[in-house]
Amino acid sequence: QFTGTFEEFVKQFLEGRVMGSLWFDHIKGWYEHRSLFNIQFMTYEEMKKDLRGSVSKICKFLGKGLSEEDMDAVVRQATFENMKDDPLANYDNIIAIGYGLNVKGHFLRKGTIG
Repeated sequence: QFTGTFEEFVKQFLEGRVMGSLWFDHIKGWYEHRSLFNIQFMTYEEMKKDLRGSVSKICKFLGKGLSEEDMDAVVRQATFENMKDDPLANYDNIIAIGYGLNVKGHFLRKGTIG
């Protein structure tokens, strides 16, 4: 429901004055206890740069192996382009239903890093 500029939103977000803010504190809290729990941290950037390596990392973390055929299928289905076309991964339709068809922007945007 924020109606200000993006710059105003970011300022309020960083001050913890909007819904979903203090996200960095939330992640920091989990990260500080990473040795106490079974948690795998990954970044979008590393997944985007090396999706196959990221899937392998997840498999290792879970103690599960994949055949080459299954690995190829997971990597193919997990590309940004395929996720953007998959209504189970892209919530544009849910946002449109919940907030109206006139909502600007998309749940999944460009899929780039940097």
